[in-house]
Amino acid sequence: MGIPVGHKHFAELVGLEELNDMFKAIATTYDKKMFKKELLKIAEELSGKVSGRAPIATKGHWKKNISDANVGRSGAMSWDWTQPGSLKESIVAKLPKRARKGRQISYVKVQYSIAPHAHLIEYGHYIRKEKDGEIVDRVEPDPFFSDTWKAQKAKVEKQIYQAAQKILFKRIEIEKRKAKK
Repeated sequence: MGIPVGHKHFAELVGLEELNDMFKAIATTYDKKMFKKELLKIAEELSGKVSGRAPIATKGHWKKNISDANVGRSGAMSWDWTQPGSLKESIVAKLPKRARKGRQISYVKVQYSIAPHAHLIEYGHYIRKEKDGEIVDRVEPDPFFSDTWKAQKAKVEKQIYQAAQKILFKRIEIEKRKAKK
């Protein structure tokens, strides 16, 4: 197996069978908890950037009081007065409670219990006098979430690659030490 060192070429020759065993050991024993922590750090950094880009209302407003579990479901809802900045507070980084086997995931999301109006700001909306009445005005979209993602996507992908590489090299060193014993 060739390993580049500095600007010189250096090759460490390992038998095909030993190399295969090493790859199997690395693939099955990498540190999943460490990788999840790295992914969460990356997601938290991204959520900070999205939050920094989110607009702040100029005044307080009424909002429906709902939980994330009830979004889109019919049920009793109350109205609460909210202060400007609730959209910024609602953007969080999370790890899922469960993920498909073998997948490591973290994500950035809007907590709709805090800012149920996030999609209206992201995509824009119409203002009507009555529920099905005449359109009075249009609020232009302010794609704070998608624009931030587009701007940060390459950086995030690079950070994930570097985190995976760091964990992989750490695992290779552990396997090398085991092989020497």
